[in-house]
Amino acid sequence: MNNNQTVWIDGKKQVSNEILKLSEGRHVITTWQQGHKTQNKTIRLKAGEVRKWNSPSLPVLNSFNEQVNGLEIKMKAVEGGIFTMGDGKRTNRPRHLVAIDGFYVSEQYITYKWFLEFLNDAKVSYFDVISTSGNKQYIRFDDSIAPIKYAYGKYSLKNESLADKPVQNVSWYGATAFCKWLGEKSGKKYRLITEAEWEFAAGGNDIAQRYIKGEGFKLQREWCLDTYLSNFYQESQYNELALNPCNTKNKKDKVIRGRRGSDFRSRSYNLSNNRAATFRVVWN
Repeated sequence: MNNNQTVWIDGKKQVSNEILKLSEGRHVITTWQQGHKTQNKTIRLKAGEVRKWNSPSLPVLNSFNEQVNGLEIKMKAVEGGIFTMGDGKRTNRPRHLVAIDGFYVSEQYITYKWFLEFLNDAKVSYFDVISTSGNKQYIRFDDSIAPIKYAYGKYSLKNESLADKPVQNVSWYGATAFCKWLGEKSGKKYRLITEAEWEFAAGGNDIAQRYIKGEGFKLQREWCLDTYLSNFYQESQYNELALNPCNTKNKKDKVIRGRRGSDFRSRSYNLSNNRAATFRVVWN
């Protein structure tokens, strides 16, 4: 075992190079190294099988700035690893071990400036933005207090002082459409943060404290990639370890996490009761 690396097998930290006798079946080997992307490798052993394990060479993770059309998003490198997910309350239970691959997450919420750039650059139809068909309206655009206006084929802000503020009143569909556009412009496959990644980055773990201090985690409600399932914490476990869990079953309810002073977990499928919802982007 590489002395610079930490290894877990099925969520159990290994402290030596001793030969381990593993049972028949599936096992997850997690390799972590500071400043590198965590690797979670699944192996399956047959009865009596002996297999040699060599420490992998892990890719280096460096934070970077994503630049598109003259605008910039600061992307924070998150190494990944093993952590205990859940707080044992309500739908955040049971507490269980989760293994997360390394990823990059935007340090801040996507701003109005970025969201307007998406709407205008992608030439998003006004009718797509305001459509309530199937509750897939991209952003609140239905009353006098909505911050965005549309005139002469262009979207703009009613108040320019909001340009660098987190975009709000955006739906899950608007957030995922933004991710798709950003991916097409940058050549990277961007997406929303998963619920497990959100907890890992926001809550700290046994490797490091919170990755993104003071950057707004838990302060506002934000969309996650996952479809909401009240007992997903139970269903995501396998051999007492969940590997990069993300519920993608095709249901209308999507996960919302974060709110000042709590580990808020909720669900929604439209804008009617989540006017303040915002989002971040992830790439891995």
